Amino acid sequence: MKTDVIILKKIVLSDIDSLLSLSIRTFKETFKNQNTVENMDLYLSERMSKNTILSELKNPDSDFYFSYLKNKCIGYLKLNFNNAQTESVFNNNAFEIHRIYILKEF
Repeated sequence: MKTDVIILKKIVLSDIDSLLSLSIRTFKETFKNQNTVENMDLYLSERMSKNTILSELKNPDSDFYFSYLKNKCIGYLKLNFNNAQTESVFNNNAFEIHRIYILKEF
């Protein structure tokens, strides 16, 4: 039996536009049915702006990865380490999966 393999590729600063587009698309796919248009617009303008994503991407304690299936980008992952973690449960002895989004079609 053949198994499809998901490949992770580390995201770099030059990938910002692709990351931003994918972030907005996957967030909308995931949460638009649970929120008002106003709430979605507010969240996207504050948390998914180019400046915000760029700042997160520049943080040395965060790593972003695109996920690929059969050479097609299907989602992304954000990991936080040390001071970038939003929860201090393990006193920086672990890392946090902060975001993991996959396109709805997958």
